[in-house]
Amino acid sequence: MILEVNHVNGWYTKDKHIIEDVHFQVEAGKIYALLGTNGAGKTTLLHILTSIHSQYSGEIYVCGEKLTPDNIVRLKQQRYFIPDHPDLFDEMSPLAFMEFVHGLYGKTFDIQRFQQLCGAFAFETYVHQKISTLSLGNRQKTALINGLLLQCPLLIMDEPLVGLDVVAIETFYQELRAYVAQGNSALLSTHLFQVVDSVCDEAFILHQGKIKDHVVVNKQRSMKETFFRVIEHE
Repeated sequence: MILEVNHVNGWYTKDKHIIEDVHFQVEAGKIYALLGTNGAGKTTLLHILTSIHSQYSGEIYVCGEKLTPDNIVRLKQQRYFIPDHPDLFDEMSPLAFMEFVHGLYGKTFDIQRFQQLCGAFAFETYVHQKISTLSLGNRQKTALINGLLLQCPLLIMDEPLVGLDVVAIETFYQELRAYVAQGNSALLSTHLFQVVDSVCDEAFILHQGKIKDHVVVNKQRSMKETFFRVIEHE
């Protein structure tokens, strides 16, 4: 099991839980969606799973190992997080940034795969430019290409399509499928049903801080109808 979340509660103020009794599992070789409206708690939950937010109770296992204060840094090598607006090093080029992150993760930088991904995302022109000069979409491509290159067992993303055009979105879908086909897994938050229907295998519906349903994505069943059926009964 790549990720196991057991009865996690999260808060900013101790007596007011943003995340309440959340539990689910993420298996290798699959793409999972965390689907919910604005304010459902998606970003807070992802921040807990990536050790950005530490005010929580419950248990989190990454690649079979329980997450503790003693192994947070080491287990970061098993997961990579792409926020909706990534904080990048603006004075670096995308190439320098990716080489730097690979060094932090103790990973070998695969220049051939890097070139393949840059070609797939129509990104070759930008690899040596300063990140500060890039558009929102090209900044997002920098983060996505880096995440795909790192080949961590777990890739976590918060609204990964921000700023991408329709061609880049389709490329992202294809490359993400190839990523999990190698035995990795991906968990992405979204409020777009199209993302779930297009690329995800399963979806967790988060509503008011709780997982209300775990749905296997089925082309014969409307995710939109399933989602509204679940939240309207609350």
